[in-house]
Amino acid sequence: MTGKLILPQIVEAARSSPEGGFVRYYFDDPADDTDSADIPKVGYAREFTVEGMVRGTPTQTKFLVGSGFFCDDASGG
Repeated sequence: MTGKLILPQIVEAARSSPEGGFVRYYFDDPADDTDSADIPKVGYAREFTVEGMVRGTPTQTKFLVGSGFFCDDASGG
């Protein structure tokens, strides 16, 4: 474990550019009951703003979408 909070890193990656961004962090692999919470994982996140109308009033709603995968080693490979 690195002691860093994961969600702020994912939000920062999502907002890092209009195309979103990648982030490396450590997380527990739910498919492996024998591991710990220090398994390397790479995530990608992107923020979207959707414009629309609600009862005749223009609105903007922000969404953050992300995904990730577990790595074979700490280098992210």
